[in-house]
Amino acid sequence: MFRPVRLLLLVLGLFVFAFGIVLTLRSGMGLGPWDVLHDGLSLRLPISFGQAGILVGAALLLLNVALGERPGIGTVANAVMIGLFIDSLLYVGIVPDLAGKGLLARLAMDVIGVGTIGVGSALYIKAGLGAGPRDGLMLVLSRKTRQRVGLVRTGIES
Repeated sequence: MFRPVRLLLLVLGLFVFAFGIVLTLRSGMGLGPWDVLHDGLSLRLPISFGQAGILVGAALLLLNVALGERPGIGTVANAVMIGLFIDSLLYVGIVPDLAGKGLLARLAMDVIGVGTIGVGSALYIKAGLGAGPRDGLMLVLSRKTRQRVGLVRTGIES
C-alpha cells in the first residue's frame, strides 16, 4: 500500500474511532476506562473531553518515549486527532444526547458505538503507521516486565 492510501486509512480510522466514542458518550450508558479518565478530567479542569484525551495521549506518548518506545506518525496522530475529532463532532451536535431517554435507545447507541470503535481501530491499525499511545504503553510495559499483553492491559485499565 503506498503512503497516501495509508495516511487516508489512518485518518479515516481515527475519525471513525472518535465517532464511536461520541456515540458511547452520548448514549449515557457509560464509557471505556480511558474515556472515563478523559471525562473526569474534563469535568474537573477547564478543558473539553477531546482536549483531555489529547492531554492524556501526549503524556503517554512522552512516557512511552522515555521507556524506549519509538512512536510512529500514527501514534502522534492518534494522540491528537481523536480528541480534535471528538470535540468537533460534539460541537456540530450530529449525535443526539440520549441520557435520560429510553433504555433500549441508549443501549442500542452504546452497542453501535462500541462496534464503531472496533471498526475505527481496525482501520487505523491496518494503516500500519504506529500503535496509539495507550496501546504503545501496553506493549512497552509488556516487553519491559515480560508479562503477557492481556495481563498488562488489564492492569493499566484497572
